[in-house]
Amino acid sequence: MKDAAIDAHNEGLYRNNNGFVASDTPTLVYFKAGFENAKVEVDKKVVTGVSICTEGYAKGHWEWIDSQFIDDLVAMGNDAASGIRCRVGHPTWIDNKMTEYVGTFANFRSETRNGTYRAVADLTISPSAAVSPSGNLEDWVLAISAHDPLLFGVSIVFRPGIWFYKSKSGGIVADYDDLKDVEVDDKGSAKLFVTIKELLAADIVDEPAANNSMYGNNKVNNFINLSKMEEKSLKQISNEINTLQTAMSEKEQEIRDLKAQIQQLSKLPADQHQGADGSDTTPKPTTIDYYQQPWNKEAAQMFKN
Repeated sequence: MKDAAIDAHNEGLYRNNNGFVASDTPTLVYFKAGFENAKVEVDKKVVTGVSICTEGYAKGHWEWIDSQFIDDLVAMGNDAASGIRCRVGHPTWIDNKMTEYVGTFANFRSETRNGTYRAVADLTISPSAAVSPSGNLEDWVLAISAHDPLLFGVSIVFRPGIWFYKSKSGGIVADYDDLKDVEVDDKGSAKLFVTIKELLAADIVDEPAANNSMYGNNKVNNFINLSKMEEKSLKQISNEINTLQTAMSEKEQEIRDLKAQIQQLSKLPADQHQGADGSDTTPKPTTIDYYQQPWNKEAAQMFKN
């Protein structure tokens, strides 16, 4: 279980100051939304009314999108001066999708379509899409929009804010245990909601309702369930760290004391130097008997008389 918690930590999940699970890592969410009911304007290279994100359950992600998420997404989309980029599929660590850039989404708005509240935008296809190294993406996107709108969808890439539960009275809580009257689904399971902090992209995908993300949000639940257990482990680790720091401080004091002794010894006169056994270690000058050197002996013999 500890490994699962570590994995969750590695995904960028943490508790903010208010106790809510948060993340700084972008995530992907696939929705059953996309080109259905969109209008293709071939001459203008524009697809209007593309469904970007719908309110409700994000299939395969164990999380729910509320109307506030939709409204925030619309505001962020319209705040992007150059629009929100669109690619064919999502980038991976081995593929940054530069060769599959399609264009940009703009003119974001919210509307209720087929009984579902959603964010809608217009896709303007870039001229570069026609000469992409991956092929003529301009014609391909226009074709799927006109002829196969139900087979392709849109998946947003966004930076999440927090995950939370909703009380029936409209409040939000960090954990299901904090309140018993939270909103539940048809099976009686508590609904886990997410907020959006930044909209990064809206990409064309196959299988729009599939479970495929940078990290499955079951890890969010793992993090919620394991965080309290990990707090105990963290406290134990903290105590061990404090013990080690105390021991290190003691050793550092010993080192400082030894350095002080060395400094004191270095100030003593030379005739007071001695070894650990009490022997005299005072440096002695090297002396020689000048007259006993071989060359002096030979000279003395030569000039003896």
